[in-house]
Amino acid sequence: MLKLPERYDDLKDDDDEKTRIRDQVECSIVQFTYDSETKSTNPLAHAASNINQARTRRDTVDFSGNTWDGDIVPFRQCLIRITRYV
Repeated sequence: MLKLPERYDDLKDDDDEKTRIRDQVECSIVQFTYDSETKSTNPLAHAASNINQARTRRDTVDFSGNTWDGDIVPFRQCLIRITRYV
C-alpha cells in the first residue's frame, strides 16, 4: 500500500483507524524506497536479502548461538524448515 485508500476521507470519526492506515502506508513507502535503493546501489545485498526462506536462514544463524544456553528447540525447528522448504 503506497498511497492512502479512497475511503480514507470517510473515516472522520475513527482516528485510530486513520492512524493505523497512515502508519501502514508510511512503512510501505519506506520499505519500497529501501528495496529500490538497495537494488540500484548494491545488487548483491539485494539478491542476498531476497533469497527463498531468507528469514528462516537468518534465524538459523541467530539461534545457533543460543544452543550453548540450552535453547536448542528454535534452532532445531529452523533446521527442519530449511530441510523441508529450501
